[in-house]
Amino acid sequence: MSYRVAPIFLIRLAGGPFECIEQLATPETCALGRELVTSQTGSDDANKAQLAHILEIELASVRAKLWKAARTVLAPYLVFAGAGARELLRHLLDFSRAPNLSHRNARAGDRERHLLLYLQRVAAKDDTFSEFGPSGWGTIGKNISGVTLAPEPGIAKRETFLERWIAHAIAAAINTDSANSNPKLAVPALEPHAVEVLLRDVENWLPSSVRDKWLSILQALVDLPLKFAATSDLQDRQSIIDQAQTSLQAIGAGPKQAGRFLYA
Repeated sequence: MSYRVAPIFLIRLAGGPFECIEQLATPETCALGRELVTSQTGSDDANKAQLAHILEIELASVRAKLWKAARTVLAPYLVFAGAGARELLRHLLDFSRAPNLSHRNARAGDRERHLLLYLQRVAAKDDTFSEFGPSGWGTIGKNISGVTLAPEPGIAKRETFLERWIAHAIAAAINTDSANSNPKLAVPALEPHAVEVLLRDVENWLPSSVRDKWLSILQALVDLPLKFAATSDLQDRQSIIDQAQTSLQAIGAGPKQAGRFLYA
C-alpha cells in the first residue's frame, strides 16, 4: 500500500515550559535522603536534623518559585477553571496578599499542591484552553530531507468561540419558547462556531418580537468571544466569562451537568 504525505502538518504543543516544573526540585534533600536510607546511621538524630535543615532551605526556595510560576504561567489558564480555582486565581492576582513563606500550614500545603498539579498539567500535555492548547502549523518541502523545527515565540493568530454545548442549550431554549412559532433550530454537526450558525438562522426569521428577542440574546453572546480575544487582562476575561454564564442562566441554558473540577 502506498502512502502520500500531506503538504502541511499540525503539531499540538504543551502550554508551558517544562523548566517551570524542573525548578521545583529539591536535589540536595533527595540526595541526602537516598544516602541516609542506604547507610547504617540513617536514623541518627544528627542525620535527621541535617535532613530537616536542608529540606527547610530548599523548600523555602521552591515555594517562592512555585508562586512566581503560578502567577506568570497559570493565571491565564485558571480563568477557565471552576469555582474552586477561581478563588485561587483571585489570590494569585492579589499582590497585596503575598503568601507567607515563613510558615506552612495544612491550608497552604493544599493550595500549593493544587498549583503544582496545574503546572504539571500545562507543562506536560497539550490542552484545549487558551494558549495552553496551541497548534503549530508547518509545511513539508519536497526537496528537504529530515525534519527542521524552528518555532517562534508568541501567538500568531487566536480563535475564540463558544463551546458546542452552549449552542445545544440555546437551541433547546429557543425551541421550547412558547411564543416561538418559527421552525425548530438544529445545531450543525462538526461546527465549532455553532452559536454563530444559530444567529444566522434566527436572522432569517420573519420580523417579530420573538425574532428580536432571540436575535438580541444571540448577538450579545456571539460578541463575548470577540471581546475575550481583544483583551489580555485577566480580570476583564474573568468578567466576560461571568457575563456569559449569567446570560445563559437567565434564559435557562445551563450545562447539563456540574462543571468539572480538576484535582478537587
